[in-house]
Amino acid sequence: MVAPVGDVLGIHADLVDRGIATALFSNAPVSIAEAIDELPELAPMVGRFYSCRIHQTKPDPKAYLSVCQELGVAPDSVVMIDDRPVNCEGARTTGMQAIRFRSAEQLRTALAQVLGD
Repeated sequence: MVAPVGDVLGIHADLVDRGIATALFSNAPVSIAEAIDELPELAPMVGRFYSCRIHQTKPDPKAYLSVCQELGVAPDSVVMIDDRPVNCEGARTTGMQAIRFRSAEQLRTALAQVLGD
């Protein structure tokens, strides 16, 4: 079973309620990707990208750029959230902002700073 950490789904719902577009990029294998795709709470995402499907993996900067291209957004308009420092650094090399996830509370605080709340 796939279960998000802490109140991450609540944070996601808050972003969606504010009109902030969200997307997912994961290095998850096919079985996990399929389980994630079944989560109704993630239906509002504008895209879900999995390395097993796009054949590119984090932290390769080309992978982040491919996702941005698919979404039609510039990297400097993206805030990437990941629990692995190496993935955050890979995103930053493309011009994205990155937040290293440690807890839902920390994420909420970091997003408020980045979004100017």
